[in-house]
Amino acid sequence: MISVREEVLSLEREAVDEKDLAPNIQQEILFLSRTMKGRDPICEKDVRPVAAVFHWTRQRKMWAKLVAGRLN
Repeated sequence: MISVREEVLSLEREAVDEKDLAPNIQQEILFLSRTMKGRDPICEKDVRPVAAVFHWTRQRKMWAKLVAGRLN
């Protein structure tokens, strides 16, 4: 199974570029805990709408909502 970290890092080769994400979101993705069994709580398709937003402030709000719903 591919981890969300690997999926998001592969975004650079796809339509949504990982470097379009706010730096703190990139860092949080890199340090997500590895899923040992079951599905990742956050997957690449969840991150795409966040990366599609131009303003980092809006991205951070979207990310916080996503993380609160999946990781807490």
